[in-house]
Amino acid sequence: MANYLLDTHHAAVLVTLAHPLRQRVLLRLQAGDTFAITVPVVAETLYGIGLLPRATQNLAEWAKASAQPRMLHPMKPMRRTPPRLQRSLRRQGWRLETVDAFIAVVALRYNLVLLTSDNDFAPVPNLTRKTGAFRERRVSRRQRWSRPENGRGASARRRGDRHQ
Repeated sequence: MANYLLDTHHAAVLVTLAHPLRQRVLLRLQAGDTFAITVPVVAETLYGIGLLPRATQNLAEWAKASAQPRMLHPMKPMRRTPPRLQRSLRRQGWRLETVDAFIAVVALRYNLVLLTSDNDFAPVPNLTRKTGAFRERRVSRRQRWSRPENGRGASARRRGDRHQ
């Protein structure tokens, strides 16, 4: 049994009935795994799925799908942690968006595996993450990444760190 935290990309596909990732999430729920979602991810997801031509159907499906994951709010003691993480990574030449910093901090605080489809979280130390296929990736504090030329964390191809 595993505990996962959904990134926006993974939360948004829950409204697409035939999406393979949705099917995997449903199978994992039946197997006893748990899924969580943060308030910033809910905000990003509702904004995104509400812009699409299928907005009405998407929002109705979201109402059903969002009953499954438990909601995790950044707690008062954690409110200063995301900016600290951002500053620390920035000093190392990385840029992490504010929403992503909150997501990473919640995953670290609750010891959750972050399900994500992008490399924005690659520089976050001690964060366990998996791709849509639920493949585990762990970045340790001892690993040192070469600084990306553009200062963003999504330059994994240049480092050879490829998500499948």
